[in-house]
Amino acid sequence: LDDRSIQANDNYLRAFGYAHADLEGKAHSVFVNEEEKRSAGYKDFWDNLRACSFQSGEFKRVGKNGREVWISATYNPILDKNGVVTKVVKFATDITPGKQAEEELREKANLLDLSHDTIMMRDLSGKILFWNTGAEEMYGYSKEEALGSNVYTLLGTVFPKPLAEIEAELMEK
Repeated sequence: LDDRSIQANDNYLRAFGYAHADLEGKAHSVFVNEEEKRSAGYKDFWDNLRACSFQSGEFKRVGKNGREVWISATYNPILDKNGVVTKVVKFATDITPGKQAEEELREKANLLDLSHDTIMMRDLSGKILFWNTGAEEMYGYSKEEALGSNVYTLLGTVFPKPLAEIEAELMEK
């Protein structure tokens, strides 16, 4: 609870680029950027742990040499026999590759969004998952109106039947 790291396994160390000796007795805050350390949210996070409140989520952290590392983590307060929190055990998984892939996808989606070509994406049920500027211009529905709507309901005159129905009819013939 005094913010010192007591022990970390090899997977955790590898994700952050540290060796055991690098962290022995060092503050947990070595993994947190300066802005976050000064935030009310970070203080509240540790106050809640000290008050025996389990914490979990996805966190952006700092690895060796300032490298960005994303983790999905749970922080579990450990009580002594008197019910007082004495330490916190953290279970973390490195989710950096997934976060990097999400960012790349967001960047690509932004490029598609700017296209004046009509680009939309739907799932198998017809729910609209992506609607770009070109689709707004062509069909007259804003992104907010279209996303989550059913393409067959929204554009019924363009798509009179769900694709599954058309395919089923073709299979019968």
